[in-house]
Amino acid sequence: MSYLGADLMRLARAARPTWAKAGALVGVPAEIVGGIHYRENEFGQKLPGEAGGPLGFDPGYMNDRGELVDAAQVTGPDGKPATAEDLEAAALRAIRTCTAEICNDYGIDDGDVADDFFVACVVAAHELKRKLPKGIDAIGAPGWWREALWRYNGAAAWHTPTGVSDRHLASAEYSSYVSNDPANRPALLLVPADHAITQETPAGDRVALRGPVYDHRPGAWIIYHELVTRAAELA
Repeated sequence: MSYLGADLMRLARAARPTWAKAGALVGVPAEIVGGIHYRENEFGQKLPGEAGGPLGFDPGYMNDRGELVDAAQVTGPDGKPATAEDLEAAALRAIRTCTAEICNDYGIDDGDVADDFFVACVVAAHELKRKLPKGIDAIGAPGWWREALWRYNGAAAWHTPTGVSDRHLASAEYSSYVSNDPANRPALLLVPADHAITQETPAGDRVALRGPVYDHRPGAWIIYHELVTRAAELA
């Protein structure tokens, strides 16, 4: 079964030259960048309202000293507990600082990942490659890109056969972001039973989504393979 209908293929065809340009610069296959792009934004190229941009760049939080920290380590003015606004500012600081550093590393002009699609693709490709296990050359062993995609999405401990957190059992195979293939096997969990996430509705409202919720979209690894198989249609 093909997951990418005519409208999605039209968007993919428009985006592929940029995936390829960014991928060649960083050393990541264009179709892997495309898999992230599908999963994060279904091939849309600009997200002005989303600081992480169309490929979901999320380096975490950065304090005033320029150090990447966990959310629990973010503080407000004068060391007070962080508010939602403080966390948002720390996340935006991390995105902008890390983006500038990555652009400098590759010798390209600094840009905003929210509205510069090429920069967004370079940053995502860089982060993905950085997630490869140390010493691995995924060009010669492409299966390792699935592991990198899992880590790009956070490598949750509940990505297990049952959805119960277990670091020994967790793997990319049970991540819906990476491996969901609902046309060919049972859908994987998007939200496990003991979790909740916040999603935005088409009307712009934010609602809590409580698990268990199963994912009915294909994963980035599945889309990667479809993009490779249908390469002639993207030319």
